[in-house]
This record gives sequence, C-alpha cells and structure tokens, in this order.
Amino acid sequence: MNERALPIRVKRLITTMQRKRQTLSKSYRKGPNGGAEVIYLLEPSGRRIGAWTAEKAIKLQLLVPAGDGLFGPASSQSWSLQ
Repeated sequence: MNERALPIRVKRLITTMQRKRQTLSKSYRKGPNGGAEVIYLLEPSGRRIGAWTAEKAIKLQLLVPAGDGLFGPASSQSWSLQ
C-alpha cells in the first residue's frame, strides 16, 4: 500500500513505534456488559491504541507478530515493526 494512502492514525502509530521503540500488545479487560473487551497498548509506555488503528496496521502487515500466541502467529499477542 502506498504510504500516502495509509490512514493518518496508522501513520501516527508507526511513527510513534519507530521513534520511541515501542511494541504493540494485545490485552483483554472486563467490558461494560461483563464480557471481554480487547484493548491494545504500546509497551513499555502503556499508551492505549484504538482497536481500529491497531487492527488496521496488523491487517496491512506493517507490524509483524512476535510469535507469542498459543496457536501460532495468527494468535499473537504482541507485534513489532518490520
């Protein structure tokens, strides 16, 4: 995908990860209705990233899985820059 065509939120995520050497982590918390809610955080800063932004960057393969999932790369819980 052309860098110019990237959504601005995805560009900001990539820039932040590059400049501050961050890793994207997926976590869960109790949602408002009692179910699990997926949240994404930058580590080590702890800054929260919107699900749409994180999932878009992952889908576009701008981030690579760390291989820390129980069922292979598709279930990874953290990603870093390529």
